Amino acid sequence: QRRDGEYLTTELSLSPVASHLLFLKNQASSANTEWKVTRSYPLGDSYNITRSVPNAFTMDFCRFRRGDEKWSDVLPISAVQEILAAESYAGPVSLQFSFHSEILPSSAQLVVEDAEEYEISVNGHSAEYRGLPFYVDSSFHPIDITEHIRTGINVVELTRGFQTPSESTFQLGSLFHTATGVELEAVYLIGDFAVCGRISAKEQRLRCRRYEPDFVVAGEKETTGGDLLHDGYPFFAGTLTLGISLDLPLPGKGEKAFLMLGSMDAVLAHLRINSRDAGDFAFPPYEVEITPFIQKGENTVEVELVNSLRNLLGPHHRPSGEPSQTWGDGWTGLATPERRDTDLVSGPDWYRHRGSEDVFWTDDYFFVPLGIPQAPIIEYRSKDYDS
Repeated sequence: QRRDGEYLTTELSLSPVASHLLFLKNQASSANTEWKVTRSYPLGDSYNITRSVPNAFTMDFCRFRRGDEKWSDVLPISAVQEILAAESYAGPVSLQFSFHSEILPSSAQLVVEDAEEYEISVNGHSAEYRGLPFYVDSSFHPIDITEHIRTGINVVELTRGFQTPSESTFQLGSLFHTATGVELEAVYLIGDFAVCGRISAKEQRLRCRRYEPDFVVAGEKETTGGDLLHDGYPFFAGTLTLGISLDLPLPGKGEKAFLMLGSMDAVLAHLRINSRDAGDFAFPPYEVEITPFIQKGENTVEVELVNSLRNLLGPHHRPSGEPSQTWGDGWTGLATPERRDTDLVSGPDWYRHRGSEDVFWTDDYFFVPLGIPQAPIIEYRSKDYDS
């Protein structure tokens, strides 16, 4: 920095492998000037939605059976894995997932990790992986099931040979251990549809939203009020663009125009004005100067929201919602590190106590918010000179 012709220096002390993020803020050229808002234009509260990738629905509850025995009750897929591993089971295992659909989607794929290892059927119809491009990960294989979906309850069955995975010989070794055997995972429905659910009446947690475990595949809306979880995208992973048009005047002499989000529920957001890249929102304050991009009359504003894989992959069922850390047991009912000093039920039978306050698991789903919680505003500003 330079102040009154002098350079100022700052010393930073870093711990080994530590880092700092530095922000450089341009100061006003004169101490006796200040930017004043001359006029403002709210963008409204209804935006057109454009997806960059298919919507998604994570299915992580199923029934299972060994060979030809009777189907089990509905369980978390992580519990099925633990039951079979505790038995050191080796042999055929079948999984049965189900979902309710109000529509016949124009496009729908079932995503199965290592799909070629399974025999798969949807509503009694055989379904095979035929080389479609992978989804999210190279081992996530989509299978086109559009023609097999029906309104009402849909049943997906998967069968494969199971071998209990090997385990590391000590706890920290699990961080570096390459397991052999089979890991049973959730499956995903992706395509052109919305996923509708109900917010739970139970206590809501900081930084996340709690939903009841009853989701329905439905038709997509053309617009959103800014809450994308509510409007059909609780499991979505990718980018969603919210667009709106409004009339604006050209900035006057000495004026500058800024778009302000107020707040943002996304990892990152890109701003486009009249199809031109205008800037990014990453850190507060969420504002970008848009003076060069405004045209007289109608202007198109697009905010492209980028989210993470959190809502797709979870963990979804921790009663604490969204703590600051995630360990491997965050996907099971085993007590996580921050809760191991309590009397919570732990061990391989945690799934029998689901619904109890004494187990670190809930069948409800927790999501981090996605969207624009406040209506954006375009402000015109000019410098106010003191007399």
